[in-house]
Amino acid sequence: MKQPARLPPIPASVPQEGEVAQPTMQDPFTQQPSQEEVSSVDAITDEIFLYIYKDGYDEIVAELKKGDDLPKTVGNMSGNLVSNEVMMLEEEGGEFPQDMFIEAATETVEQFTDIVETEKIKEFRNDTEVQVFMTEALTYAINSGVESEYAGIDDDYIMSTMENLLRGDMDMNASPISGTRVIEEVI
Repeated sequence: MKQPARLPPIPASVPQEGEVAQPTMQDPFTQQPSQEEVSSVDAITDEIFLYIYKDGYDEIVAELKKGDDLPKTVGNMSGNLVSNEVMMLEEEGGEFPQDMFIEAATETVEQFTDIVETEKIKEFRNDTEVQVFMTEALTYAINSGVESEYAGIDDDYIMSTMENLLRGDMDMNASPISGTRVIEEVI
């Protein structure tokens, strides 16, 4: 390969030698959630987990075992549970931050994935396979939220989120909020 005749100039946004980089405003999509938002998600997911592990465990396991498309089953169940809990909260006069729906759905998908592993409904070879499964299930959970009666998640919200992702406004290397498994390498 032929070397260029001269090096291209360094862009102005890269600090030059001797310059001190000025701090930039943090993007709202990479900020950690506030304590209030975390509490809202915890309130919703606590109710969901109580149902999953106390009242509905046998029914859930049976549903997971008969599901033809396991990620779709996990996602639809997760999205429906989160949507229903959020709607019940709002009917009681509570508020739930729209941006936290995906976080609550992610935590619920994680719990269902743990059940899938524990009950040996599907065996995962490695963490990458688990991450791919959870990502696919999360897409179904979000779609389930869009199709539900919950007004907080609609096509405009999803389009806005996707536009920010495609524009690069979302930091895909940000630390996960809830401790979701992180892909160590891209397949």
